Amino acid sequence: MNSELPENLPPQTRRSYSRFLGEVLASRKALEKRIGSYLKTVVGHPESNDAPDIEAAKRLAGALSKLVKACDIHCLLHVQAAVSYFVDHDDAEHDLRSPHGFVDDIEVFNAVCDHVGCEDFKIEP
Repeated sequence: MNSELPENLPPQTRRSYSRFLGEVLASRKALEKRIGSYLKTVVGHPESNDAPDIEAAKRLAGALSKLVKACDIHCLLHVQAAVSYFVDHDDAEHDLRSPHGFVDDIEVFNAVCDHVGCEDFKIEP
C-alpha cells in the first residue's frame, strides 16, 4: 500500500495524518502498547465540564487494536498513522479538552478502514 491519503480523510486532519505517514514503521506490539498507554492517560484525566468522552476513546482504542492485529502488513503504515493520530491529543479537536475530542480521531480511523479494505472495523462517532 502506498502513502496516498485515504479518500474520506477529513480536510482538517490531512496535515497531521500526512506527517504521521512519514514515521518509521513500528511493530504491531509497539502500536498496541501506544494505544493502551494513551487510553490509560485518557481514563486517568481529571473530571471537568469539558471532560473527554472516555467511552468513545475506549471504543476507538479497541477498534484500533483489532485493526493492528488484523491488517495486512502492506496496510500497517496507514494503520500506524491512525494510531499516531489517536495518541496525539492536540489534533484537529483536542482529545482531553472537549467532550467531542475523539470525533475527528474516529473519522480518521474510519477513513483508514475504508482505505485499507477493512470496512467491517469501522465504528460510530
